[in-house]
Amino acid sequence: LECQMKSVARKDTEQSGYNAISYTWGDLNQTTQITVNGYLLKVTQNCNTALRQAWGYDQEAWYWIDSVCIDQLHPGEKGHQVSLMGQTYSEAKIVLACVGDQADGSDIIFRFANDNRIALSHFWRQFRAFMRRPYFRRLWVYQEQHLGRHVTFSCGNDTVPAS
Repeated sequence: LECQMKSVARKDTEQSGYNAISYTWGDLNQTTQITVNGYLLKVTQNCNTALRQAWGYDQEAWYWIDSVCIDQLHPGEKGHQVSLMGQTYSEAKIVLACVGDQADGSDIIFRFANDNRIALSHFWRQFRAFMRRPYFRRLWVYQEQHLGRHVTFSCGNDTVPAS
């Protein structure tokens, strides 16, 4: 995966626009490398998956994702950026909630949400399994979703607007 990064002053984000990615870091021991502006960067497998889902959602958009956009090696910078997370998510054009790859019938949920043609009993069974994903056990995601102006869930290749 190759990415480009650009630095934008917060006051200019309204004009330049960006989407924010909400996801779980996952297992810190399961990492992969991505290329950012020609440099290798180690990220978790979940971050890599979320970036790929974002690319599949909109290849032209600029994305903000914490593990890449926040300097993880400098605690002061990290703390400062964490204090701005609410603003980061609330100013995003779209918050893409990446809940992981397709599994446990998750495609049924997205199909139902997109066309409402699936039996409710089957939907609820799959929905319960879907909501047990690690993504929904993380408190941060509720803030990220609540503050986002437009939230879209992404799972594998499927997406659905939250509202």
